[in-house]
Amino acid sequence: MSRRGTAGDFIWERPFEKRWEGIEEDESGLLKLDSHGGVSRLARALPNAPLQRGLLRSLLIVLDCSHSSEQTDLRPSRAEVMHEKVAGFISAFFDANPLSFLGLVRCRKGVAETVSSISGSPSLHIECLASSMKRCSCSKMSICTCGQRGEGDFSFENSLQHCLGLLYLQPEVVSREVLVVMSALSTVDPGDLLSVTRQCVSQMVRVSTIAISGEVFVATRIAEETGGSVGTPESEGHLGELLMAHCLPPARTPAEAAAAKRAGMLAPVGFPELVCQRQAICSCHSKLVCESYICPRCKSHLCSVPAECPVCALRLIDSSAVASSYHHIYPATPFLPLPNESESSIENKETPQKRCSGCAKFLDSATGGSFFCPRCSLPFCSTCDTTIHESLFSCPGCPSTL
Repeated sequence: MSRRGTAGDFIWERPFEKRWEGIEEDESGLLKLDSHGGVSRLARALPNAPLQRGLLRSLLIVLDCSHSSEQTDLRPSRAEVMHEKVAGFISAFFDANPLSFLGLVRCRKGVAETVSSISGSPSLHIECLASSMKRCSCSKMSICTCGQRGEGDFSFENSLQHCLGLLYLQPEVVSREVLVVMSALSTVDPGDLLSVTRQCVSQMVRVSTIAISGEVFVATRIAEETGGSVGTPESEGHLGELLMAHCLPPARTPAEAAAAKRAGMLAPVGFPELVCQRQAICSCHSKLVCESYICPRCKSHLCSVPAECPVCALRLIDSSAVASSYHHIYPATPFLPLPNESESSIENKETPQKRCSGCAKFLDSATGGSFFCPRCSLPFCSTCDTTIHESLFSCPGCPSTL
């Protein structure tokens, strides 16, 4: 993340700005949204050129549990804030990517270990994350024996080696990603980290880093070579925003597209049958359940989907998950700013004031916070613009024009 402004100076070298003085309220007492010059934030974020995205993702989150995670610049500590934001990201990740899998890895004392294996169950990951973040009961003056306190150094090499071993068996059509939430300013590695980076490039593993303490050169180097990204949070809320940015599937690289083409662009999946009011022992946890999903290939019972069958290794998904992932392939069309009406037409009341087609509120085109759909030409306010592109993923007015 760049810290320089348009003039080339750093942010902390600029004169102090009282930005709260520019906040305005409307007639109802609500805060007016910043329109950024009349350009929709969603329209700037969405690419104009068509992109090929992978709907089948395998994401590994590496948590830095070194001694730097116990610092208290983020209250109550970096570790607790990091775990809280990651828990919220897990739920949002599976809501946006119901066909994807996720796993958790932590690095403590330079050793990487698996917190939760790669699976499609968000409740399992959140439960494993909660158990790993229990407060340390040892004395601060003594050595931690419960394994909950952040100790030792962070090892980028050991973390990547561990992730490569977990992602090795994933098929070529699956997008392999590693997200490192790094709290330390250095990495203590036993070998050559760049050689591990070359392995990530050869295995098409995308490595991204969120550096809490500050941007680290080696993390930026790895992200550039593997096609990932690097972010430095400015606050606790900004940390959550950087995590939520990884909910959107990244665009495929030419190497990933070529590998998917060699694999036939097809991934073997199964649609299991839900059986209710029948007791069975699930093959994933060996527990007695009353509702289970039956694998169409080996007829084994599973607790939930999406998941990978532990017997025949078939990826099991739900048909509704396929439908909810449709918006990643064909996103909603970005809205355009609504042109301002001339003052004379407003004074003469030749044209009535327009209402938002979503919430039916009057639009104030002078503030630049009004947009319209280029397909159906219906106007929308900035709030409905954000809701349509982030939640609905389709314009509500376009079906009425068919």
